[in-house]
Amino acid sequence: MLKKELNTKIILQLLSPIVITLILIVALNFILDEHTFYAIMGIAGLSWFACLGKFVILAGIMPPFNLHPIVAAITIIYLDVVFGVFFLLNFDWLYKAPFIGKTMKKLEEKGKNMMLKYQWVEKLAFWGLVICAIYPGSVITTFVGRFIGLKAKLVLYAIIIGSIAGALGIAYFGEAIKVLFEYNKILGITILGIIAIFVIILYYKKDIKDNKITKNN
Repeated sequence: MLKKELNTKIILQLLSPIVITLILIVALNFILDEHTFYAIMGIAGLSWFACLGKFVILAGIMPPFNLHPIVAAITIIYLDVVFGVFFLLNFDWLYKAPFIGKTMKKLEEKGKNMMLKYQWVEKLAFWGLVICAIYPGSVITTFVGRFIGLKAKLVLYAIIIGSIAGALGIAYFGEAIKVLFEYNKILGITILGIIAIFVIILYYKKDIKDNKITKNN
């Protein structure tokens, strides 16, 4: 009986975020116009499958998506929070899963590397996690939160606050760039190019440092 209850609990924990998201997608399909719906689905897909994270908001408010900054930000905030909830609820089960377990171990390694690189995160505890949720995001924040030893509820609060702050900041920064682009295309393209180069350098620099830390350990 207890085993059956545990299995039911695991299934609910695994499926509830997915089912809620699917219901939301169906609802949005009926509520929103076609362009807005596919634009939201587009940046959501880019955020997760292309690993662009919150930076996809910049693409979301630009052509061809042309989403309102708030809409683009809310889309990414929702993804951040729902993935955070999913991993918080299912951390132990996912870690033992045959295929997902390998990915979890890689993410755990990234979390450990981050802790070694940014030791202030642990010292700041909750607010360190908030900063972590702004960048790199909710999934790594879940791992770091477990390493620090914070309760799941506090980790979730940190994810929500960090996601809102990061997404809105990027959204309105992107909107300012968009206005500048409309005013002066050459200047706008130049700034966008500089931002793109900066993001690429940041990503690869971080990846190289993570690999060095892993090798040293």
